Formats: sequence, structure tokens, C-alpha cells
Amino acid sequence: MHFRTSGPLTREGEILWRRTIRTSHEHPARKSKASLLLVGVWALAACAAQQASDGPWEPARLKRTVVSMKEARDRGDAEACIRHLEERLAYVDASAVRSLDEYATLLHTLQRSEADTVRARANRLREAQSRPGSAYLGFRPAGELQGYVSLLQELGRTSEAEAIKELADESDSAQSTHFQRLIWQQEGRDPNLPCR
Repeated sequence: MHFRTSGPLTREGEILWRRTIRTSHEHPARKSKASLLLVGVWALAACAAQQASDGPWEPARLKRTVVSMKEARDRGDAEACIRHLEERLAYVDASAVRSLDEYATLLHTLQRSEADTVRARANRLREAQSRPGSAYLGFRPAGELQGYVSLLQELGRTSEAEAIKELADESDSAQSTHFQRLIWQQEGRDPNLPCR
């Protein structure tokens, strides 16, 4: 499994991140601890996620936001860069919940047995994003989105599958960014370092 970040990880953050991921795969009994840590990063964007638009996932919108963030950073406008970073994270987080809802609805329409499980996971993710602090999810949102990609491909909905695949990748990236910012915050450093 490969995780991307929008900025460099500290040495300690990278070690902790990789150990968490490896532990969850090598030692199933430790999976809940790893999931708890991974889910804790969602809390940093809870308020911003509520403000994201209700429209469908648009990869082009995210790309525009990322370009705006980089341009603001390059011209030294830290405030605008931070605003665009928060917008990016909120948009990806809100889109992940919306897409999981759509996945559950499609599964229900197709009378698939996993529909209720996916709906419950979408609700858990929504709840975790709507309150401060961390919450145990017990699943990886990007992994659920990959299931949606597979179903869309199975149904011949290739363009939708490609868009959701991008969202799954961005969800992992956003989660990694949340995690890095949490580490910096716990170290007493500025969580907005990518914009400084």
C-alpha cells in the first residue's frame, strides 16, 4: 500500500505512519489500534468538511484548488494557501462520504448483501467528520471507495469508475496530510508548514 502526502513527512512521522500501516496488515489483532490512529486524522477537518459543497465529486475542481494552493504558496500568501489546503481536505472528505452513500444506494438497488454494511460505514465516517476529536471507524474509506470502483467497472460505468478511483487516491492523500498535520501539531510545530 502506498500513501502520498502533500508535503514531506518528518522522519518520526514517516516511521510512525509506515509502522501503523505495516502493523495493521501483518498483525490482524493490532488492526483496531492502527485503524483508530488512521481515523483520528479525520477530526482535524470536521468543521471544514461540513462546509464543502453538496455536488458530485469533480476531479477538475480538486485540481483547480491544488493549483490555487500552490500558486498562493509560491507568491508567499500563506493565508490563501492555508484556505485552499483546508478547502482541498474538506472537499475530499465530504466527497468520500457522499460517494460511499452513492455506493450503498447502488448496492441496495442491485440487492447486494453488503449494502447495509457500506451504508453503516458511510454513516460512521460522516459522524466522525462532524465532531471534534477522533473516532474508531474500523475500516479504511479509500478501501471502500475501491470497492465502489470495482462495482462501477463491473457495470460498465468506466468514466465514473475512473473518477471514484481518483477520489480513493485523494482520500488516502488527504488522510496522510491530516496525519502529518496532527504529528506537527503534537510536536508543537505549525500544522500549516506546507504553506509557510
